[in-house]
Amino acid sequence: MRFFIVNCVLATYVLEAEGLSIRALHSVDRPNTLYMDGEDMLFLRANQDEIADAVTDIIERAETYMEMDLLTVLDKGKAPPFDGAEINDYFSFSPYYWLANEAPCLDEDLCVNESNTADDMARHELLTDSDFKDTLTNKQYERLYKDFAPAAEKKCYEADVYVKCDGDVNPHADLKHDKDARNRMLSAIYSGSMAFWYSGEEKYAEMASKWLQAWFVNKDTRMNPHMNFAQGIPGTDISGQKYGLIEMQRFPLDVFECAEVLKAGHSKHWSDSDHDKLQQWQGDFLKWMKNSEMANEAGDTYNNHATWEAFLRFYLSARTLQPDDVWEAMGDITTNVMDTQFSYDAILPYETFRPLSRHYYSYGLLPLVRAASILKQFYNRFGEGYTNPDYFGNYLFTYTNLGTHVSLLEGMSKIHSYATEAEVYPFPDTETDWLKLESGSIFDYEEIVVIGTKYAPSTPTDTYLEDLKMISGYDKSQSRKSALRLMFSDNESTK
Repeated sequence: MRFFIVNCVLATYVLEAEGLSIRALHSVDRPNTLYMDGEDMLFLRANQDEIADAVTDIIERAETYMEMDLLTVLDKGKAPPFDGAEINDYFSFSPYYWLANEAPCLDEDLCVNESNTADDMARHELLTDSDFKDTLTNKQYERLYKDFAPAAEKKCYEADVYVKCDGDVNPHADLKHDKDARNRMLSAIYSGSMAFWYSGEEKYAEMASKWLQAWFVNKDTRMNPHMNFAQGIPGTDISGQKYGLIEMQRFPLDVFECAEVLKAGHSKHWSDSDHDKLQQWQGDFLKWMKNSEMANEAGDTYNNHATWEAFLRFYLSARTLQPDDVWEAMGDITTNVMDTQFSYDAILPYETFRPLSRHYYSYGLLPLVRAASILKQFYNRFGEGYTNPDYFGNYLFTYTNLGTHVSLLEGMSKIHSYATEAEVYPFPDTETDWLKLESGSIFDYEEIVVIGTKYAPSTPTDTYLEDLKMISGYDKSQSRKSALRLMFSDNESTK
């Protein structure tokens, strides 16, 4: 297995060096992407009738971002309010933390008694149900009971203390830091690069390149390659938290993959030097992850934070041609995530017990599906001639974990049965629909289904993709499928 991955990474490098060109609009290469399907994108570029509405949508989005000001980490105006911080350091405020005198989870006396909430009593009832308890490992049960058992007495706070209200986003969490600039940057790069790929118009590549250069290339304006001050809490000694690493979650798709699209499209606005500097930034960020106490703590959590940390290391290791690190990260995906997070009935209990549980259930599963699809694409490109190639390509989909003996495929099947109401969803939630725009679960679950249909060796039902229409809250006009259609083809000839 290790030999296969090492050779996959090296083969990616060789293929990029040689280049595979086709003639469509202007001559382009196969994008050297890891998650977006480069072969599909060549096919789709040459056969745009199939995705005309999606192309129109992305061009309209790109036009919107062309009219917006370019923001960088400098626009917050000053360095994060912690010792040793520089203005080029990324800073964000922890979204679920509130001053006690403003916290929605406290009563008028600034006290909380979680045992009085209906949702917490429902969770406690589940934990005392012997049938449900049998679906958990001893460690899973102990952690859940510790986190969600009813409080014995009220806990009260001083007015100027910060309190965590899980699921309640502080509206002040977007003030005077880099989150808004980051979100605009991610959307501008993605929409600009994809609009360029499908239209051939350099103005979109120019827009995406300016954002890339400002955030990752130009020394004066770029973000320093770390997240030391992500989800800090001003007024405390908490300058950053392990939970802050999650704010890198969109970077692989919206930044690093899109830079490969610009390079493959031979944009005159994205130079080889720019690309090399972005590669260096990714390598530097990976080094920070490997040596950072904060990142290591994220990897030691027992929910989606550990999953996204392992996925980020897996992706960056492959992108920066570090085969040993790819192997280590993939080992963490299996042993540190799958072996500990799946219950015996293939759910993710550390997600389903949270407020917004449907959202977090999908959000926790998504990085596993992304990692599995990346490995499958490695096999599709480079696996011919290897012994037992299906084992290599489908390894992360079919790996049976050592803790509860279930696979990712079983996890995908279980969530699908809940989403389509084939089974009653037994966990309390502040939302009743699976596909809610407010939480983003519409995007995450739909992506799981689209990617599973494309790459998984089997699907929960023969009509997996069509089953989306059965899900409460599904609105095709608001879905992510339009964007996914620019990266993955439904055409049978591309499978």
